[in-house]
Amino acid sequence: MIRFLKRNEIDIERWDKCIGAANNGQIFAYSFYLDVCCKNWGALIKGDYETVFPLAWDYKFGICYLYQPHYTRHFGLYGNTINDKEVEDFINQTPNQFIYIDYSIIQKKTPSIAGISTEEKSHQQLSLDLTYEEIRKKYSDNLKRNMKKAEEEKYIFTCEFDHAVIIDEFRKLKNEKNLDYSEKTLTTLNKLMLTLKEKSITYQMGLKKGEELIAGAFFMESNNRIIYLKGFSKEEGKKNGAMHILFDRFIQEHSNKNKIFDFGGSNVAGVARFYKNFGATDSVYLHLHQNKLPKLFRWVKK
Repeated sequence: MIRFLKRNEIDIERWDKCIGAANNGQIFAYSFYLDVCCKNWGALIKGDYETVFPLAWDYKFGICYLYQPHYTRHFGLYGNTINDKEVEDFINQTPNQFIYIDYSIIQKKTPSIAGISTEEKSHQQLSLDLTYEEIRKKYSDNLKRNMKKAEEEKYIFTCEFDHAVIIDEFRKLKNEKNLDYSEKTLTTLNKLMLTLKEKSITYQMGLKKGEELIAGAFFMESNNRIIYLKGFSKEEGKKNGAMHILFDRFIQEHSNKNKIFDFGGSNVAGVARFYKNFGATDSVYLHLHQNKLPKLFRWVKK
C-alpha cells in the first residue's frame, strides 16, 4: 500500500534508514537536506518505509504545485529492486491537490503516464575506483594543456577558507549573468553548507595566489558518492585553468576508492564538455511535467 504523508507525519528515523540502505540513495533525499531546501515536503511511502518518493511543494495564487528545489537536482523513487511498474504506481498515487507538476526523478526511464511529459536530462560522473594514474590516462589533451598552464602559475592549494566566499562569488556571477537565484536561495545555500559541515560530510578546496583566493569548490558526500555542490573561479583563474588543477587535485586525493565523483552535472553543452575532459560520463535522469490548471491560470509558473 502506498500512502502520502506530510513531513510532520513521517517517521524520520525510518525514512533516513531507507535512504541510507537504498541502492540508489543520494544525499538530496535525506530528511535534513529536505528540511533545509524545501518550502514544504512530504512523501509517498510504501509499506514500512520499504520504498519512498519525496515530494516538495509550494503555493502560488492559492494553487498547490510540485517543484524541484534549488540544490536538489532530482527526487524520485528510492529503495531496492525498483522496477518501472513500481515507479508508475507511485507517480499515479500523487495526491490530486497537486495540479501542476514540474520536478525531476532519479530514474532513467519510466512508462508512459497519461498527462505527464518527460524530458531526459543528464549530469556527469566519474568512478573513483581506479588509481589516479589510470584515471588520468582518460584526461583529454585539452585538459592536460590547461593543467600545465595552471601549474606554471604556482598556485597554492588550501582548504582553509570560509565557505561564505564561494557564496559571495556566486552572487557576483548570478548578478552578471542574471541567473535564477534570489537572495533567499543564496541564504538557503549558506544554511545548507553549514548543516552539511555540522554533519562532517563535506570537503572544500581552493587555490590561492599570494593572499588572494583565486578559485574554490565545496563538495558533499553520502552513499559512496561525492558531489560538487558549488564553486567559483575569478577571471585570472578562468584564464589560467585554475579549476582544471583544482578538480584534478581533488580526484587525485580521492582516487582508488569505491566511490563516485559527481560533478553536479549540467545540460549546458560547454559545462558538460568541461567535466567530460576528466573522463566523466553522462548519467541520465528524467524531468516530469504536468499541467492540470484551468486554462485561465496556466501562466502560474511564468
